[in-house]
Amino acid sequence: MSTNLVLGIETTTTAGSVVLVENPDEPNERTLISEQWRRDRSHAEVLGPSLERVAPYFSKLSAIAVGQGPGSFTGIRVGINAARALGWSLHLPVVTISSTENMLEGARSSGAIPPNQLVVATLPAQMGLVFAQWSSAAPGAYSVHELRDRLAAHSGAICLIGDGCTLVQEELRQSGLTIHRPTTDLDFPTAHVAVRLAQRKLIAPPLVRKEEKFSWQAAQALYIRGSGAEEKMS
Repeated sequence: MSTNLVLGIETTTTAGSVVLVENPDEPNERTLISEQWRRDRSHAEVLGPSLERVAPYFSKLSAIAVGQGPGSFTGIRVGINAARALGWSLHLPVVTISSTENMLEGARSSGAIPPNQLVVATLPAQMGLVFAQWSSAAPGAYSVHELRDRLAAHSGAICLIGDGCTLVQEELRQSGLTIHRPTTDLDFPTAHVAVRLAQRKLIAPPLVRKEEKFSWQAAQALYIRGSGAEEKMS
């Protein structure tokens, strides 16, 4: 039986991680390398040494999974550039995973969320905004009032996860929404979840994947809004 070895890189938030997983999303899944760290603006300092530890396995890799954002403008760029460089040099598919999609999957698979409860993933977006995603909708950037209005029609409890919770949870509660705040362990995307989601995309039938391509050239950052510097100039 051939071994499926996938490298995961996640640097879109203050919580960075690198994993090397054998047969991801399978009953015989095994983690060979797992590196985790917390940084504000220095992911590049930690990512390089972490990838050096993976280097002995480069020739055996099947694919690379990488977080594409939304999140930190600089952090996204660090991860995407590293994944693209490896994909180019090793001739490997590169699968991008959105940060909020990663968090939603992490919450669903954790067992910490009641069944059928709406989960909303949030991350700070600066300028008074939060990045948020729920259900199958695409991630977006919202003010607290916009997010409140989008969720107002939901009648049940809402599970709020992510580093952006502190910016919106009280306002949402005051508007009458029932907010459930689970463990903070679910507040950041992880490379391990990225690898599992990437594997599902890679094995999905072509009709499900539609036109999604996994070349290194197609691996692009997801910038929902510009950097702080760009917005100040506009």
